[in-house]
Amino acid sequence: DIKSVQNSAHINQKISELFDIFYNKAPPVKNELVNRTKLSGNATAALKGLMLRCITHEHIEQLGIEKTPPELTIYNSVIKEFGLHNNIDNSGTFKISIDTSKRISKPITEMWEAIEITARKKGDERLLADEIFEIWSRPPFGLKKGIFPLFLLLFILTNRHQLAIYSEGIYLTDISTVVVDWLIKSPNDFSFSYVDFSKSQNALTLVAEDLSIFVNRAVEPTPLDVGRALKQILNKLPKWSLNTRLMSSNTLAVRDEIKKAHDPIDLVNLKLPQLVGENYEGLKSVLLEITDAFNQQTINLKDQLLEEFRFTHSQ
Repeated sequence: DIKSVQNSAHINQKISELFDIFYNKAPPVKNELVNRTKLSGNATAALKGLMLRCITHEHIEQLGIEKTPPELTIYNSVIKEFGLHNNIDNSGTFKISIDTSKRISKPITEMWEAIEITARKKGDERLLADEIFEIWSRPPFGLKKGIFPLFLLLFILTNRHQLAIYSEGIYLTDISTVVVDWLIKSPNDFSFSYVDFSKSQNALTLVAEDLSIFVNRAVEPTPLDVGRALKQILNKLPKWSLNTRLMSSNTLAVRDEIKKAHDPIDLVNLKLPQLVGENYEGLKSVLLEITDAFNQQTINLKDQLLEEFRFTHSQ
């Protein structure tokens, strides 16, 4: 009501009340360094430093930040403030995660839920990063653009076991420090899809156990992490193993499907069962052939050279 406005201070109060109504679910980020539309060079450097530590020092309390650099103030005002860095089972090992039962995490939970609802409505169509920012920037959240890369990284990390991540349409097998650079420079190149967990849990559990040996880490029995592990196996192979035709026809078919796969869900749920069996019963032997092919070829070449040497020497 215009008549009820008494002076400039009263106007400011009314405007503040309107903002409270329109942005009633805005996360209270009490940090003027990064809670703004455009960041300074120093603020961008601090934000990037913190995001890198979310990748490289996730398992350490306070991300291993010492003394009081700007990164710590951002950590305290966002990650700690909303309960996003948790001591797993009081083991002393920390993880970027969200406990939806925590009251302090409610603003983040509501932001994440808004994205999931939108993603589910899109079905098989991927959710674009700029669509996420559009949701978070408008009422009732009102997130500033400057801090969007950090929130997007936290969204990725807290949903890593159910979120397939793409950059410029290419599926990312790892959430690495390179991803942080991309999130800072061009966040709109990212897109996402939620994982379909309809596959047999028992079958994927056995597959995950086998894959854990190949990649030397625990593999979650989900299509997403199984697909990620398969990509990691191929990424560690010598180029010869990726291009040779000196394997059995079925092994070559599996290798080539993994190589060209851009969607781990499609690979695990649709393509692999057609090649190795509905319950993946033939996958382990195929992977053993793929990973051992280079060593076997090296042994064969050595044997041939030795045989040739013996033949020549005997003459």
